[in-house]
Amino acid sequence: KTAWQLGVNVSLGTDWSPAGSKNLLMELKVVDRLNKQVWGNYFSTRDLVQMVTSNPADAIGWTNHVGRLKVGLYADVAVYRKRGNGTYRSVIDATEQDVRLVLVGGDPLYGDLDVMARLKPADSETIDAACATPFAKAIDLTSGAAKVEHGELELAQVRDMLGLALQ
Repeated sequence: KTAWQLGVNVSLGTDWSPAGSKNLLMELKVVDRLNKQVWGNYFSTRDLVQMVTSNPADAIGWTNHVGRLKVGLYADVAVYRKRGNGTYRSVIDATEQDVRLVLVGGDPLYGDLDVMARLKPADSETIDAACATPFAKAIDLTSGAAKVEHGELELAQVRDMLGLALQ
């Protein structure tokens, strides 16, 4: 809170995990709880979402490339199921199951089975989340773009390579 008040660009990222959470959605929930319990709701829900979108982009000098929904910027977008009260609150309250779609550079790469089936009918694989409430999503790891190294790999191949690397 003090850093924010002093004009510091406060950002959260997947490599910021003093809370020990498993992903950025969980980190948002940790900061949201701190905001409520320690800082008296000093930050708005918009402020919190900016800490994972426009603030990191600005911090690394990528303001003109990512971090905002704006014509001319890369279309790296995550779409979430509506939860709670309002757009920003829906992002903060979202879980992995609430991720409807993820686009990177405008290319749909992950999302609900029905959404991905419409966007990439023959180019996605189903993955199952093994958790308390199991759910399935679709993922497309392949890419024909020349700048994407190993864009021909499918999920099973990546799993096999990771398994070997972890041995």
